[in-house]
Amino acid sequence: MSCDLKCIYCYEDHEALFMNDDVENSIVLFLENNLDKYKGLHIDWFGGEPLCAVDRITSLSKRMMDVCAAKRKPYIAGMTTNGYALTPDLFKKLRKLNIIDYQITIDGPRDIHNQQRPTHNGLPSYETIIDNLSKIRDQNTNGSYSITIRTNFTKEIQARIKEFIDFMAESFGHNQHFSFLWKTVGNYGGNSVKSIEKSLLNGIDELNRYRLYAIEKGMSFLVDRNRLKIGGAICYGRMKNSFVITPEGKLMKCTVALEMKENQIGYLNANGEMVFNSNLLFMINPVECKNMVCKKRPICSGAPCPIRSIEKSDEQCFWSEAEVYDTIRFLARDKRVITVYSEES
Repeated sequence: MSCDLKCIYCYEDHEALFMNDDVENSIVLFLENNLDKYKGLHIDWFGGEPLCAVDRITSLSKRMMDVCAAKRKPYIAGMTTNGYALTPDLFKKLRKLNIIDYQITIDGPRDIHNQQRPTHNGLPSYETIIDNLSKIRDQNTNGSYSITIRTNFTKEIQARIKEFIDFMAESFGHNQHFSFLWKTVGNYGGNSVKSIEKSLLNGIDELNRYRLYAIEKGMSFLVDRNRLKIGGAICYGRMKNSFVITPEGKLMKCTVALEMKENQIGYLNANGEMVFNSNLLFMINPVECKNMVCKKRPICSGAPCPIRSIEKSDEQCFWSEAEVYDTIRFLARDKRVITVYSEES
């Protein structure tokens, strides 16, 4: 899928693939014929870089909103974008399309980010992304939207983590629309990540001692709260009503294992019908976790990652028990977290 950046750890090939009118029509037909069965529609735009196809996003969003309005179903959308093309004017247009939740990556201080996430022709991307986010922050003080700033940590970022925290906290930490997500760079396939194997961290535990410092500075990690709810840590690939639709109309369950044959579960035909193969059953019903006394079971329901099940990974849980305890401890210090559990949730 097409992208305007060339991140050094990316697992995608970035072939110039764009959705055509036939696939758009099939998606709309599927919704017209099936949306009555569901409570509503939640769309997440993903790439490559979804903003390389703004016209398609606009066209399809309007049609999906029309279907939802006609059937009296709620519609909400989000987007994982690198933020390079997300100008304030475009952000306003996307908000009118009910795209209100964003995940945007900033990989450390300026020089490290530009090394890890240059443009496809090798130019810096940091200044443009920070400028876009700053203007969006200043020009959109009201209304419902959220921006999660993700950081994919390497050893180089960790070495300058306090410098990075100080900047992020001052720039976005005290704004109610912004929160933060920390991950470590992992090997999810592809050849690019092999060149930085020496920069990879062993796990998120190495960063947790800095998270309290970030919280004290005003940064909020609200995204972690949802994972602590009952079933909150179940992988979207395990959910029976969650599907990935590629630009060619192929159906998948996982946005990471794009080349894994077990992830290819079928296709969307010209009549708006989802045609499945036998892989679907395994993706939503892989081997269940046998540990019935695990303290984490309420949040994952004993449903491990299907891809890790296929790969027979020794560690199929998304979170270790230590990570769960640490997350609860951090959220208890987060001033913007009123409650983790409530009667409404």
